[in-house]
Amino acid sequence: MNKKKLDLGTSVTGKIWYKIDTCSRTVEAISQKHDIPIQVAEALNARGVPLDGVEDFLSADIKTFLPDPNVLLDMDKITTALIDVIILDKPVGIFGDYDVDGATSTALMHKYLTSIGVTVHFHIPDRTTEGYGPNIKALQSLHDKGCGIIVCVDCGTTAFEVLNQAKNNGINVAVIDHHMAEPRLPDVVACVNPNRMDDTSSLNMLCGAGVVFCVLVGLNRALKQNGQLEGKTPVNLLSLLDLVALGTVCDVMQLKGLNRAFVRQGLKVIGMRQNIGLRSLADISGVADIPTAYHLGFVLGPRLNASGRIGDSSLATKLLLSNDVTYTETLSDTLNTRNKERQDLEEVALAEAVFQVDSGVGDYGSFICVSSTTWHSGIIGIIAGRLKETYNKPAVAITFFEDIGKGSGRSVDGIDLGALIVSSRQKELLESGGGHSAAAGLSIKTDKLAEFCQYIQQQIETQLDGKKLEQPNIIDSVLSVEALNVDLCKKLSMLEPFGMGNREPKFALKNVTISSIKVINDKHISLYLKNLLGGKGIKAICFKCVNTPLGDILMNSSNGQAISLSGKARLNTWNGAENLQFLIDDVAV
Repeated sequence: MNKKKLDLGTSVTGKIWYKIDTCSRTVEAISQKHDIPIQVAEALNARGVPLDGVEDFLSADIKTFLPDPNVLLDMDKITTALIDVIILDKPVGIFGDYDVDGATSTALMHKYLTSIGVTVHFHIPDRTTEGYGPNIKALQSLHDKGCGIIVCVDCGTTAFEVLNQAKNNGINVAVIDHHMAEPRLPDVVACVNPNRMDDTSSLNMLCGAGVVFCVLVGLNRALKQNGQLEGKTPVNLLSLLDLVALGTVCDVMQLKGLNRAFVRQGLKVIGMRQNIGLRSLADISGVADIPTAYHLGFVLGPRLNASGRIGDSSLATKLLLSNDVTYTETLSDTLNTRNKERQDLEEVALAEAVFQVDSGVGDYGSFICVSSTTWHSGIIGIIAGRLKETYNKPAVAITFFEDIGKGSGRSVDGIDLGALIVSSRQKELLESGGGHSAAAGLSIKTDKLAEFCQYIQQQIETQLDGKKLEQPNIIDSVLSVEALNVDLCKKLSMLEPFGMGNREPKFALKNVTISSIKVINDKHISLYLKNLLGGKGIKAICFKCVNTPLGDILMNSSNGQAISLSGKARLNTWNGAENLQFLIDDVAV
């Protein structure tokens, strides 16, 4: 992605404003061919969408992007193993992870298999007592229930010792995962993972639920070919894309290609409110509008994750599977309560973590690592995420119990944290660990912490090669106030869903003045903006900026001083009327 620095003044937040380089001819051609505003065409070109790829991007059709499932290694092995168990009329066991991706992966397998008459038993591990990944006690328990095969979803790729023990105990295990693999693989019936080092499927951007969906497409086809679906009515796999969309967004996958199609179509399924559990959770969460990726990642996702963080880790999966309205309402209420408890724990822990970083204890230059003996293991991933956002550095948060710590990390663009964690484990700095580029988990002994932090910092410095991790403010177009209107805002929605890899378009408004300003609820600032030379104005708001440098600049600029603003355009509907609002995130003076 080529970009050029914008010279619009000094950023109040310290970010460097860049505009993505685009080809004016291509932008003009996209605009004319598809009858869309030049700003939307520019945003498409900035995201690398070629002229002949615009139609596919805008339609986001599953059939266009979904490859033959057999491009995934071991697809034939896992479908054969599952079919053998189905023919013998034996139950299938599912061992899932305790996060949203694990819950949706488990629910996907469960819903499809039960729809064709297969008995399914599942197990979601307790984060505190069992930890991440399969354990022999749980696998043995599923085996004792008669399961002919146990499928580990969203986990298992690096569980060598446990899965080897399971094989020695006569337990058949298959793995469907997406986390970073090592050169060696577990000794299992099949290991379907697009992040295997020998995989050439180009599906390495999928989350666990995405990989499970591909497996089910392959399994459904194989069952048809073998005549095993006669007299059966398997669930329409497209109707399960709500679960795939949830897993994709909540696991922070790149919303490009197949992932974007999964989420685009999955949001439509969620909007139909067919999943009783999701419907109950949306109601208690106040999601009355047509859902967006934002609702998945920041409203529904945290509540589903709350079950794995605090309390019974299986609640999210049970919610996604239940068709009992009364039961799902009870579960949704419980998850909502757990989420509030999580927020309280997070507030205290985050304050301690920030103090560590600001005092120099947890700041290693281009890497942050904080730890405590009091933090709940269910919130360390959130702490790492908050630190990453605040300091724009890869961050790891660890909670220790006696001499063993459980850690969770989040990374910035350009630094593959999952690979660094795997490398650390190979160097015996960790007891266990794995993940993907944006997030990772680990287990570490106290006496290895300092060496681990030094190693990660050295590796990041090597990757940066003398460069600094900067905080870029990526701008799609520099506009006048008049150029922002309701029609443009509606056309921008063609680019949804927004998220990792497909960010929401951002604009810079050059040389604007504030004609009116007021503080709302002692936190936010509402403004009315006009061009320096006057003309039609627009409403704007800057959230949670009161008593911050950003808020102070806005308040002090209400005397007619010309400033430049960056932010996003949003459409608000109230009493049938549509109004444009500009969401300010930075000021340049």
